[in-house]
Amino acid sequence: MSSNPIFILAVLMLIEGCILYFSEQKSAAKFFRYLPSMFWIYFLPMMANTAGIIPSQSAVYGNITKFCLPASLVLLLLSVDIRAILRLGKTALAMMGAGVAGIIVGGPAVVLIYKHWLPADAWKAIGALSASWIGGSANMIAVKEATNTPDSVFLPAVIVDTIIPYAWMGILIALSALQVRFDRWNKSNTALIDDLQARTKAVSASGGAGLTTRAAGLSILVTGVLCFVLFGVSQFQPAIHEAISRNALLIGCILAAAVLCVLWQISNGQGLGKILAMIGVSVAGAIGSLYIAGLMPVVNNLVNTMTWTIIIATLLGIGLSFTPVRSLESAGASKLGFAVLFFVLASIGAKASFSHIAASPILLLAGATWVGIHAVFLVIAARLLRSPLSLAAAASQAAIGGPASAPVVAGIYHPALAPVGLLLAVLGNIVGTFLGLCCSYLCGLAGKI
Repeated sequence: MSSNPIFILAVLMLIEGCILYFSEQKSAAKFFRYLPSMFWIYFLPMMANTAGIIPSQSAVYGNITKFCLPASLVLLLLSVDIRAILRLGKTALAMMGAGVAGIIVGGPAVVLIYKHWLPADAWKAIGALSASWIGGSANMIAVKEATNTPDSVFLPAVIVDTIIPYAWMGILIALSALQVRFDRWNKSNTALIDDLQARTKAVSASGGAGLTTRAAGLSILVTGVLCFVLFGVSQFQPAIHEAISRNALLIGCILAAAVLCVLWQISNGQGLGKILAMIGVSVAGAIGSLYIAGLMPVVNNLVNTMTWTIIIATLLGIGLSFTPVRSLESAGASKLGFAVLFFVLASIGAKASFSHIAASPILLLAGATWVGIHAVFLVIAARLLRSPLSLAAAASQAAIGGPASAPVVAGIYHPALAPVGLLLAVLGNIVGTFLGLCCSYLCGLAGKI
């Protein structure tokens, strides 16, 4: 195993680049029919971590999320149709409500089922875990402190919070291959989503040839190879090794941009104006979001700097969608945005490992049961509302996951749904602490029965 950041980048880029490139090959269509490319982008880094190729903890993972997530969100939101998204409002919020209700009801339910095998204070850990799932880590810590949760029961809950959401995210990604069958069985009302997709495609098709998924994959693949070469060279030059380690992500991004420009010019021949504009917008959006977020007040246990970064990047992308910059979608802005977002997905997968599954087996079983209850609530709500599977999955990941992963899962089902998943997840962050405290209270009552 090497913990060198440039080596980690190389591994993640090779995985994502290979998957994106070969997923567009007709010969590989059967392979990706049941488990889509995004599943493998998430799953293979997890396997690399489990096999000891890359570490489960590295500063580069946090930096990828910090810089690449806002950059991707700005690009993805350029073609967003706000009016069409607002028409999804009632159904999307209802599905989010059903998912959250499943978590709040599921918490005390698993306390009742497993309390004879769990420590007496385990209900406090489950209450804190509910806050993490509905909101995020800040919400979890807030509820932990509010309920005086002992570290002896809180730390196993952190392990569950690491394993179960990542496993559930993998399942949601895999289920995307079955959405047509589910919607047919459910008699889902897909008219609004179809309209949203059609509007997005109309913008994409308005400017002729643009960036393709295959070209983006090839760019990332070539960049991964170059990162491996840099890693090899740095092993023999201590000075170079130190410089590369400190600036790995910056070097990787510069290499990726350069490779993308070269391949664009070779394959497209329309000049570098549009591709440079897309890169410039994403970089400026990320830097601007981070700068403004650094100036914003931090609300303890509710809104932190990363939350502000995501909110500001979202507002920037939406704002630009009303300007001529929107036309960059015709050059493939969303394709580039998803390539960057899937890199974030790969880094999320790299932090998960199967090696901790043996720890706290009863609490892990309780967590799996809990997610099952959450899923039942969503299926019932989808049946009653005739909601498409895509909205159910977006709401589920917004509830169980967060702003970093919800747009990924939503975008896998329908690219135009990425902003919907993001907005639902931000809503979860806002209410996570309050609803987590409510769930803790119910868990405490269940523990006394």
